[in-house]
Amino acid sequence: MKLYGRDIHINPPQWIIIGFLVLIFIGTMLLSLPQASTSGESIGIMDAMFMSVSAVCVVGLAIVSVGHDLTTFGQGVLLVLVQLGGLGFMVFGVSVAIILGKITGLKYREFMQPTTRSLSGRGLLRLAGVILCVALSLEAISTVILTIRFVGELGFSDALYTALFHSIAAFNNAGFSLNDQSLEGFIGDPVVNITISALFIIGGLGFMVLVDLYKNRRFKKLSYILK
Repeated sequence: MKLYGRDIHINPPQWIIIGFLVLIFIGTMLLSLPQASTSGESIGIMDAMFMSVSAVCVVGLAIVSVGHDLTTFGQGVLLVLVQLGGLGFMVFGVSVAIILGKITGLKYREFMQPTTRSLSGRGLLRLAGVILCVALSLEAISTVILTIRFVGELGFSDALYTALFHSIAAFNNAGFSLNDQSLEGFIGDPVVNITISALFIIGGLGFMVLVDLYKNRRFKKLSYILK
């Protein structure tokens, strides 16, 4: 890469950091648009940046009401940021590029090496596909379950949207909710509590642990078990 005629070498970890910063910047710009606010006016660049950082870093802290202050567009932007941040910008980006057949060079596969350590380049391709499939499958299953639970109270379209939003937020451990009281209205509800808790646990384990479980399938053979 050249900048002002000088060769600049950027290693994979640096590309990852740059990618996250770019994602946060794009999220900030989109969330600061009037279209993202129910008031028709921008929520402000600082508030938009806070929400963007919180979403990309899957912190879940909010200084505006997601359900009341953000439009469907704003909520959608937030949800995309959560998904990209939760799966990891690097893994998600490489996965999409592989699916679209845009990347064939071996050097680009090294982008995933820093967070997967000993896996080979070929294994990384398989890992990227597994991560994407597992994440989307779990989110889809939980969305169906929660939609069935919510449909009687919200109607199908609102139930589907609410279920999808909370499924993605829970799997990525973001903590955002469309309700100011979060899920307090479902205290003691087994369907909501079990589904959301399962997503939090599975998503919280992280993809390396999930892959380790997938590959070994036996507790004693797990990489992180001390011998």
